[in-house]
Amino acid sequence: MSADEVWLGALHRDDWALPSGLCSANGSDVAQRFGIYRNNVLSACTQALADTCPVCQALVGEAFFAGLALAFAQQQLPRSRRLAFYGQGFAEFVRQFPPAQSLPYLADVAQLEMARVQAYHAADAEGVSPERLQAAMHPDADLPAWRFALHPSLHLIDSPMAVLSLWQAHQHDAAQRDAVLADIPLDRPECTAVFRSGDAVFCLPVSAADMALLSGLQADLALGEAIALAPAGADGEALDISQTLALLLQHQLITDVMHPPNDHTPQGD
Repeated sequence: MSADEVWLGALHRDDWALPSGLCSANGSDVAQRFGIYRNNVLSACTQALADTCPVCQALVGEAFFAGLALAFAQQQLPRSRRLAFYGQGFAEFVRQFPPAQSLPYLADVAQLEMARVQAYHAADAEGVSPERLQAAMHPDADLPAWRFALHPSLHLIDSPMAVLSLWQAHQHDAAQRDAVLADIPLDRPECTAVFRSGDAVFCLPVSAADMALLSGLQADLALGEAIALAPAGADGEALDISQTLALLLQHQLITDVMHPPNDHTPQGD
């Protein structure tokens, strides 16, 4: 086992031996000082998760969330010095965490909140130019064969629970929040698109058909192939391709359009 693995193991667990070679210049108890350091590391991790997932914390209470976050931190320490990015895998951990099994919406709320942070810090990308888009819309172009590159901040969350409604309710003050929460059917499936437009992060509801289409485009399918994946979803709402494209264009979420091989449509740029 490498020295790094020993060090990380000692940070994760109380029952690991101290890393070899530790000493104190003033003769103080090395084990005690390392314990303080370990507690500070774990405390920073749990606070970072609380900052990223305030709605999760509000749903379960500070004490429960602190225990949940600590259990995660003891398994996964940060891999970056920027704690804003800490929490990869947290949603899946919540999904498997035994004390949270009675809260089937909690993991997807964590996924949504993590997606908001990831969207905010995603790379910048300009929306596709009008000339490039006109080339795809040209009457002689085979539009279904074109591929659309989507903004790197776009995250899609398909949940069997009303996670977007739960998150939105917690954007109100306490009195209004509680009134809104009382009217939310928790077992209502909801699909959410999370993305950054300008400097703002948006969480918008989309239909199941839109979700299938956008997922297909993200997977580099041609537009026609992605549309084929998007019949009327479980919510009964059929795909409205013009409305979906309008949403993407409004928020400049289409960053490029790629013509199919052997297509000689004028590119316009």
